[in-house]
Amino acid sequence: VEYSDWPTFSYGIKHIAKFIGFQWRDVDPSGANSIAWYNDYLANPANEALLNRILEYNEDDCYAMAAITRYFEYHAHKNQVTTEGQTHKGEC
Repeated sequence: VEYSDWPTFSYGIKHIAKFIGFQWRDVDPSGANSIAWYNDYLANPANEALLNRILEYNEDDCYAMAAITRYFEYHAHKNQVTTEGQTHKGEC
């Protein structure tokens, strides 16, 4: 795909994943927050709940990327374009 336009605020993982229906378990997921959580954890390594929050956030980021990949793969196969520019739907 040479060009793709999405009705989202940005092309970041959070916006694209939310658009296709993925939801993070955390109520306020963001890379900036995960850095703050990690710094807080370093200051208090006994806080296992905070460590689990960080791990769940990172795990959800991986799941979000997998969901985006599956979405693209599905639509790439669903709408394959030949060299003649004809669209063949549903042949995969």
